[in-house]
Amino acid sequence: MKKLEKYLSDGTDSQKLQTIKKLASLKSKDAGKVLFHAYKTETNGELKSKIKKALDYIKQNLKAVPKVKPIDDEMIDNIIEAYQSSDPLQEKKALEFIVKRQAHELIPELIDFAEERDEAEFIIRVIRVCSRIQTKDFSTDVVGFLNNENPQVVFEVISYFEQRKTIKNNLKSLKSILLNPSKKLSSYVLKLISDLANSGVEAAGTLLKEHQEDLIKKKRASIPNYVPTEVDPDLLPTRKSDKIKVKKEKASVQSKEKVVLYRLKTSLDSKDANERIDAIKKIAATNDPEAIDLIYQKLGTETLEEVLASVLNGLGVLKAESALSSIIGYLEHENINLRYEAAKAMNLILGLEKVKPAMEKLLRDENNQIKSIAIQGLFYSQPNECFLPLTSLADPKNIEKSLACMDCLEIFQDDKHLTMMHKFFHSDLSEIKSRAQLILNEWQGDNEISKFILKDSDENFTQFYKSHLEKTKQKQAKEIRAAEEQEAEEQEAAEKEAKGSFFSNILKKFKK
Repeated sequence: MKKLEKYLSDGTDSQKLQTIKKLASLKSKDAGKVLFHAYKTETNGELKSKIKKALDYIKQNLKAVPKVKPIDDEMIDNIIEAYQSSDPLQEKKALEFIVKRQAHELIPELIDFAEERDEAEFIIRVIRVCSRIQTKDFSTDVVGFLNNENPQVVFEVISYFEQRKTIKNNLKSLKSILLNPSKKLSSYVLKLISDLANSGVEAAGTLLKEHQEDLIKKKRASIPNYVPTEVDPDLLPTRKSDKIKVKKEKASVQSKEKVVLYRLKTSLDSKDANERIDAIKKIAATNDPEAIDLIYQKLGTETLEEVLASVLNGLGVLKAESALSSIIGYLEHENINLRYEAAKAMNLILGLEKVKPAMEKLLRDENNQIKSIAIQGLFYSQPNECFLPLTSLADPKNIEKSLACMDCLEIFQDDKHLTMMHKFFHSDLSEIKSRAQLILNEWQGDNEISKFILKDSDENFTQFYKSHLEKTKQKQAKEIRAAEEQEAEEQEAAEKEAKGSFFSNILKKFKK
């Protein structure tokens, strides 16, 4: 911790920024103390803002889960009677009561009633109630709803698993959904499982393999008079152990990479544009020292714009700083894809925090995706210039603009943008609303505001937002005063101890 404290006081701006991120990730009181001391001494306005955001994040994570108040038997009977009534108002009050009191003991019976009632809208409301109960996880209780015929119910269950991070524990239950008639649903689940498999989750990889086998069986069953061929196991080659296989693969990696790179070099000059694009992608993926030069040379020889876009993308992936001067020239190109890839490459090479004056013109670009990439690259260094372009994208009636705007907000995680997120969450367009919900569920800033938005309360958001900010300011001011008083007391005690030690040493000298 002392080393991190030293970086915050004496390090470069870049070191300070990395230290702030590191301390925020610790989510501890000690990290908070270090950041608080740095907040009082830091003179750089941008870094001070980052420190404040990190402090808020740590405070939010240190908050205790609200205690559940005891509920008597009569109250339980009244709640059950209310949500089982045919009165929508009574039902709503009952569900709100369960959430407000965090009455997790009422959830199992509520889920049983939802199964018995078998009404999609009510089941969805019940699952959303479960997602707002902080004191317990109900993944094993809601898993049965995956068999519901309504795709929206199944989506809601999966969304709950994602929120509680229990997808891994319910992989087997998701297997049947891969063959669901709803293509949108089956594709979504397939992507979820594929992402887990790619991240190293063995069970997800096994499930994907089983799914492929199921598809083959299904296809064979559709072929008339299909007769499977049996193979004698004794005739199959002996399988070597995985350890030997891995060892051999590692030993041959370098020689294979050299061969691959040599072949890809020849493909760069192919007459087929798709072959050239494929070669550029594969060369960038090798991360070979020679890769940057090979791809960079294509900027001077390539004439086809779609291939040039791939070249810019490859230079960005390789973080080729030596190519920056050439990449900047494409920021003003008339082709949209080239402007987009050039801006994206600059962000990858320089990072989002560094100043990029050449990119400022793109804040006024007619293409929303390009404007979004420019805002991402300039927000930390030129926030004032980004304000109007970002606001212009905050249109909850326009899908393209809204998604481009939320691409930025998801990266920034700035609480000042929660008013925009509120608008997106209440959009009439489901694609905008669902994306906003995903971002708000993972919000790293002020969780009280993000949870209020997700709660979809009848309470006025503007009033809540202003009131909450005022309370937060007062609380922070109180904490700062308390910390300053504590520091003054500690300093006074240290001075007294130093004086006592001084006189003690003098007395010892006289005694000698």
